[in-house]
Amino acid sequence: MKFREINYREDVDEIINLLNANFETNHTKEAFLWKHFDNPFGQSYGLLAVDNRKIVALRMFMRWEFYCNNKIIKAIRPVDTCTDHDYRGKGLFKKITLQGLENIKDEYDLIFNTPNDNSKPGYLKMGWKEIHGKFNYKIGVLNLFKKTQDYKNILPGEIEFQKDWQQEKTCSTSITDEYLKWRYSDSDYKIASFEEKGIVVYKIIHLKGFKTLVLIDAFGDKTFFDRWLVSLCKKNNAKAVYFLDNSKNKNLKFLFTLNRNNQTVVSKDDQHHINEKISFSLGDLEGRL
Repeated sequence: MKFREINYREDVDEIINLLNANFETNHTKEAFLWKHFDNPFGQSYGLLAVDNRKIVALRMFMRWEFYCNNKIIKAIRPVDTCTDHDYRGKGLFKKITLQGLENIKDEYDLIFNTPNDNSKPGYLKMGWKEIHGKFNYKIGVLNLFKKTQDYKNILPGEIEFQKDWQQEKTCSTSITDEYLKWRYSDSDYKIASFEEKGIVVYKIIHLKGFKTLVLIDAFGDKTFFDRWLVSLCKKNNAKAVYFLDNSKNKNLKFLFTLNRNNQTVVSKDDQHHINEKISFSLGDLEGRL
């Protein structure tokens, strides 16, 4: 058995078969290439374990960037790991992860990931640390009698990017016009454009039988966020907002909120000591990434 780098022209079909054969998933070639080949932060580094020309394990290292203190911080997020059923129990997960990070050690300033409860202990044993605790997801109910305003739903290609959306006083994902059009290209997302040169990215779902607005992300003057959400909820007949409790959302005025669940984020090799400063959006931590 040997490790080798992914060849995007030749390996993707076999990788998709490996993922779907070993998980109850429906991975597609199009989604894989969108995520790893088309990513505006750069193509993912992929490491494969190959036994007699058969791909038996996979580890993808997705490139990411943060904007912090007027600097770009290059990051790697290890994702999409898979080991064939017949090759489990041989320590391949740890070996392929450590080898992949060693191969690209000069290309990043920070590694981060969003492990589940099963994989988290393994990361902590490898020296990863939690980024300032857990990120809380909440459900909030707005005062829908507040003033609203008109907006229009737009396509990703119609986003009019504003330079001040890149916040200088926080550490967050580096936002560019190219990034937004890539990240929210899927038709699952709705994008509302408001006259104050701001946008809200959202979904409408049914949660516990109630129509709920999922706040994926918002860009623009935060003093308008409250009014924008009221407008979207009323227009879509949504009774509640599902959101990630973060620095952008701290000024939202809900009648009441309920804790829904939380997400752990872990990191390693934080060369610029930004762990305690990073602010994520719900869109940054979604499972599709």
